[in-house]
Amino acid sequence: MKYSTGADVSADTLRLRLTDLAESGQGDLRAVVGEFRRSEVLVPVVDGSLLSVEAGGIRWLFAFTDEAALEHFARARGEAVPEGMPVYGARLLDQVIPRVATEGGPVGVAVDAGSPAGMVLPPVKGIVPDAVALDADGTALKRRTPKERTRERRRRLPGRSGSAGADHPGHQPGDR
Repeated sequence: MKYSTGADVSADTLRLRLTDLAESGQGDLRAVVGEFRRSEVLVPVVDGSLLSVEAGGIRWLFAFTDEAALEHFARARGEAVPEGMPVYGARLLDQVIPRVATEGGPVGVAVDAGSPAGMVLPPVKGIVPDAVALDADGTALKRRTPKERTRERRRRLPGRSGSAGADHPGHQPGDR
């Protein structure tokens, strides 16, 4: 199967950014994440499921910038080359990861695993949706209810004590 879509330019750009980052050890990680989001990558599928591995309490989904990287990965593991399903990085991060995370904990992406330019996109704020992100200490970010978010906004307002008291200019008798 030859992987060729109109998104090849983005995948090529992503591959170049990953290579530059790997070679220099320096680079703009935000730009790499942005390029990943805009790129169509190959996600290996085995027996109808996305190929993944669990390590350190995190489920890692695999994504590859081209068929050659996917083939190299499979051969290095001594396995047959799995089918690669093309998917945009944004969809993988914003839709697939939250679904997988609800079934069993934090989920990140291993991009071009097994290659010199491979990298991981960990399940942290700014990469995956906040609702399924880990905090800096490795714990899940606290999911807040709408009521909790409203209380927090009220606490941040200047001149407010955090309660809905009469000192608020918009307060009307009977308001809560």
